[in-house]
Amino acid sequence: MLVDNGRSRALADKVGRQALRCIRCAACLNVCPVYERVGGHAYGSVYPGPIGAVLTPQLDHVATDDVAASLPYASTLCGACFDACPVRIDIPRLLVHLRGDMVDAKRTPIPATQEAGAMALAAWAFARPRRLEGLARLGKAASRVARTRALRARRLRLPGWAGGWSRTRAVPLPESDSFARWWDENHPAEPSHPAVPSHPAVPSHPAEPSAPPSVGRPRVRLHRNPPATPNTVPEAGTARAAMLARIGAALGSSRSSRVIPRDYRARRAANNSTSGLVELFAARTADYRATVTRIEPTAIPATLAALLAARASRSAVVPHDLPPSWTDGLAVPVTRDVPPLSVADLDATDTVITSCGAAIAETGTVILDGGAGQGRRAVTLIPDHHIVIVREDQIVAGVPDALHRIEHAGPQTWISGPSATSDIELHRVEGVHGPRHLDVVIVTATGG
Repeated sequence: MLVDNGRSRALADKVGRQALRCIRCAACLNVCPVYERVGGHAYGSVYPGPIGAVLTPQLDHVATDDVAASLPYASTLCGACFDACPVRIDIPRLLVHLRGDMVDAKRTPIPATQEAGAMALAAWAFARPRRLEGLARLGKAASRVARTRALRARRLRLPGWAGGWSRTRAVPLPESDSFARWWDENHPAEPSHPAVPSHPAVPSHPAEPSAPPSVGRPRVRLHRNPPATPNTVPEAGTARAAMLARIGAALGSSRSSRVIPRDYRARRAANNSTSGLVELFAARTADYRATVTRIEPTAIPATLAALLAARASRSAVVPHDLPPSWTDGLAVPVTRDVPPLSVADLDATDTVITSCGAAIAETGTVILDGGAGQGRRAVTLIPDHHIVIVREDQIVAGVPDALHRIEHAGPQTWISGPSATSDIELHRVEGVHGPRHLDVVIVTATGG
């Protein structure tokens, strides 16, 4: 499922698109002094903190409400978020970038305030040297008058609306001459010589015609981002194509028009034998720090007893329909989950033993789909040790093959090694979302 919600528009912004790299680790939230003071609800979005201050305005495209419009300013630009970000999102740069968008969005052809008028006049003057020289001559004449009056009053006061500023501040007296005239008198210009190139200039892109020199002041772009794409509802069956077309347009490419080959299942069947799939599954599962054991069907009880002893397990729980022959003679008490055990009972149990619905060789993943011998999800998530029995004929090549085989009626659990995650300092933490230890027993396909 692909959800746009303004993301394709953010993707089209070459500066703002880096915010989409966020992995939601919350590292920036932990170091932000502003977020520490105001909390998450003040951001008015599901994305709080520094990443919310740059992501929410882009998804909302420069503010349809006052809160979103203020988010780029909710920062001291200290850079702590950039230092903590594991994917190196330059949040301070994005904040400045979005502040520029906010200013551009409010820009009007006619200045709305005196400050905006002054800035517009300054921009007009600095756009042409002759304009600046003309204003300098006028300023020189005005400065003589102002200097004479200031010397008499022993203080210079600015006229009009600027007078309020000079009532409480000392305004420097204007100089009797301009810096440009002083420079011309003390640094006479050297005679210019036409530059003779040592070799003919070679254009960097000969296929593209060179752009003519710009004339006049460059036009002010009100938005750095492209115009918003209308959120029209595509016709039935075209939602995927419409979404990929938006992404391709945002990236300026034709990626969405590429034809993706769909013969992967046939190619896997031709290139992977059963023994090759088993070897690959065992190797990938061991990479996840899981223990892999390959046995004959008759060795299941002895193998389970050895694994329970290796983990010092004192109790075990099994689904109500797990084959009784697998657990006969075990030294630890085995409880069947019928009637369903309470969470407290499961938490007091050391080990759970189940079968599986399918296993994926390419990813080393075991899938529980609620079928025979697999039990309910809570049974396989609460105990600290999980032993799962996989038949060789349940091992398939890839994810599409597994989806073709498993049941889709109920919830599924996809297990790729023991439960583990990493904190913001990249330290591995095991047992957070499920069993801390995983033992995978691969049984040959000659029996059940």
